[in-house]
Amino acid sequence: MAPEVFSQSGKYDRKVDVFSFALVIWEIHTAELPFSHLKPAAAAAEMTYKRGRPTLPNQPTAQFPAHILSLIPQAWHAESNLRPNFGEIVPLLEPHVESVHTDISAPSTVSQLKSQWEQLSVAPPPRSQFPPILSALHGAAATGTVEELRQRIDNNGYVMNK
Repeated sequence: MAPEVFSQSGKYDRKVDVFSFALVIWEIHTAELPFSHLKPAAAAAEMTYKRGRPTLPNQPTAQFPAHILSLIPQAWHAESNLRPNFGEIVPLLEPHVESVHTDISAPSTVSQLKSQWEQLSVAPPPRSQFPPILSALHGAAATGTVEELRQRIDNNGYVMNK
């Protein structure tokens, strides 16, 4: 939760989403929850009143490449007006997404990943055990390209309906 939301001291705008995006990126790169030792309200208070943030390395690492290490502090800046907008973030990330080297033998679709996972683990529960929305999505293959998604994202990071 962005500090301005927790303290109810600022307007709730798209910069709130940028703050949350930074936390999610940190979670993805660490596979941890920020301030997991605290209850959610205490974690929000830590970020709001003490301007605490999850720990980042001082130098780029395999876990935190340079482009991520420079983006996160900007995106979770205490002053919301100093955070970039998604129209600025997407171009910073695009070169790294498109330059990722993929292993030709690696699964490239959700269906292939699912099949590989099922071969390595216990079979998934029957669809009847999933909530209706997950049952509908379970096993669906991802379609489209990064370029198609980029064309559907507006300058604020929201996906536009076609």
